Amino acid sequence: MAERRGGVARGDTRAAEDEAPADRSTGPLADFDLEQHIFYLFGQAYGRRNRQLADIFHEYGLTNPKYRVLAALTNRDGCPIGTLAKLTAVERTTLSRALDQLVEDKLVKRVPRAGDKRTIEVWMTAAGWRTLEGVWPLIVAQNERAVAGLTGSEIDTLKMILRKMIDNLRDDDR
Repeated sequence: MAERRGGVARGDTRAAEDEAPADRSTGPLADFDLEQHIFYLFGQAYGRRNRQLADIFHEYGLTNPKYRVLAALTNRDGCPIGTLAKLTAVERTTLSRALDQLVEDKLVKRVPRAGDKRTIEVWMTAAGWRTLEGVWPLIVAQNERAVAGLTGSEIDTLKMILRKMIDNLRDDDR
């Protein structure tokens, strides 16, 4: 029997063919341009913003997931953890770790819901609120930098398009 490596059986006559440079002039990827792909562009914008905010967050004892939790709680204090996961779009393991750290730092507290002890609500503490208020002007400045050169109308259009895309993908919420 031929040894398998990387999905190709050694000794297979196609092995040499499979290791040759791919013909990229035909097929479904022939016209693919990564730098024009919408999700590549989202990733670049979001990744750059996050990297630039990382130093700011560090000064306040925050990380991006911890900030996202605090930001979500500004309008939804007492939010159940499951809802918080959807609001923050943070993977559950990362969210759990962020919540543990935020509780340890006394920026949030977990409280069993009255009448339903299985549901845990997350509440921002006064220290959490002060932390978010302290970092907020720096985040606003970074956000303004990100949309510099866009008109109010363009920003509104961008938000509308993003909301439609989010709605299109809603069935995949987990």
